[in-house]
Order: sequence, then structure tokens, then C-alpha cells
Amino acid sequence: MYTKNCENELYERIEIFENASIIYPDGNREVFDGIQISDNKVIFGRIKIIKCNNTKNNRTHLKDSIEVFIETGVIPESNIKKIQGGKKRLIYHKK
Repeated sequence: MYTKNCENELYERIEIFENASIIYPDGNREVFDGIQISDNKVIFGRIKIIKCNNTKNNRTHLKDSIEVFIETGVIPESNIKKIQGGKKRLIYHKK
């Protein structure tokens, strides 16, 4: 995967679904900023913009900022009935 160095931290690109809904077996629905689907679980989290000061004068420009997926929790696949909506996209995640 493609990696990026920002503030001496390494980030790799992962695939997430942005603004996706999870429907639980009891019928309740919850919307998340982003979810990442793995083998037997769904990782949910939020999306944050991080400014990188990788320039010579320590000046930050918008082009030096990256969007990062920050994990906030995990749901086992057995607790999910269906995943709806969401836009598939690549985003950075702390390695």
C-alpha cells in the first residue's frame, strides 16, 4: 500500500465506506463517518484532517494536509445484519 510521512508518523491508504449505516439484528440503525470491513469484524471511526509541517520553513499549506481515518470501535460481524449506503474511498490510516 501507498504510505505517507506526516509529522514523523507513517500513514498507509486503506479502503473505507464513508457515511455508511449499520443495521443491527434487532432493526436499529446507526450511521458512522467511516467503516472499514475486515474478515470477521467492522471497524468504525471518524475522519479527521491532519496538517503536515513537512515543508522547509515549517509552513503548512492545504496541499500538505491529509484526511485520516481514526478508529473508535469494533463491531463483530455476527452483530451486524446489513451495511447500507456509504461511498467507497481510499483514505489514510496510521500505520
